[in-house]
Amino acid sequence: MAFFSVITPTFNRAPMLKDAIESVLIQDFKELEHIIIDNGSTDETSRIVEDYAREFPNIHFISLPKPNLPRAINEGLIKSRGRVIGILCDDDLYPQGALQAIAQVFHDNKEVDIVSTGIQIVRNIGNQFIVEKEAYPKFSVHDLLFHTPYESARFLRRSLIYKVGLLNEDLGVSSQREWLLRIALTDPKIFYLNRVCYILRRHSHSLTWNFDPYSKLKWLPNHIRIARHYLKVVNDVKLRQIFKQWSNRQSYAGFRLSLKRGMLKKSLWFIIHGHINDPAMTSKILCQAIKRRTKRHGYAH
Repeated sequence: MAFFSVITPTFNRAPMLKDAIESVLIQDFKELEHIIIDNGSTDETSRIVEDYAREFPNIHFISLPKPNLPRAINEGLIKSRGRVIGILCDDDLYPQGALQAIAQVFHDNKEVDIVSTGIQIVRNIGNQFIVEKEAYPKFSVHDLLFHTPYESARFLRRSLIYKVGLLNEDLGVSSQREWLLRIALTDPKIFYLNRVCYILRRHSHSLTWNFDPYSKLKWLPNHIRIARHYLKVVNDVKLRQIFKQWSNRQSYAGFRLSLKRGMLKKSLWFIIHGHINDPAMTSKILCQAIKRRTKRHGYAH
């Protein structure tokens, strides 16, 4: 059994995938397997991965017929054999020595369930890489909801999968966030590693880290559904308040972006479903919209 399993779902990003694979191959830590799941690609992905798999026996290739990100990750989780799991997006990178540092933490701290590391965000335009920022995210329900979750900067013991199960395949790109929320609710032991172990590349073809401010509209409805689910199953008063506040924020963001895009039906969807999670939501959304409008026109005093 490998100590480390790296899971990479991929879809039509063959040139970037090469970089991701190479970033695993250069790691100092060798006791690992790299599982690459082709998520219905129509480019050269299959040929590239098969070429690598023939040369490197620790690379395993799985091909799925059509795109479904959480299903691809689940397939990797099912097939993986490592005691520690990392999920590397096909357009991102591990810096050299990252996996060795993470494995050392798990080896030295048997009680640790999750290692949360630093992440570097780079703007990838053509062949240029511009560092935008570094982040060292915390791991709690509140932080996963109200701050960027940086899912792939978290490395997990396999035992957590047995506790919470696999990703919800109906939630698209929001599935990893919801999965981490389930894990956070189990009160896991966290180790914060003060080192950048993940490089996130921001580019125009990224699902979530692109330059389109309206791309949020693709996953905000699933955020509302996630909030609704947890408001039904969570009994803790403080946690319920956190989920309600997050639901309100997502509802307002969806309402505002939909209106700016001229999508009236979509904006009404966010009001209606936000109201289901919080009956006071409608008045809150309208009040916030009025405040923003009056402030923009210089009437707010």
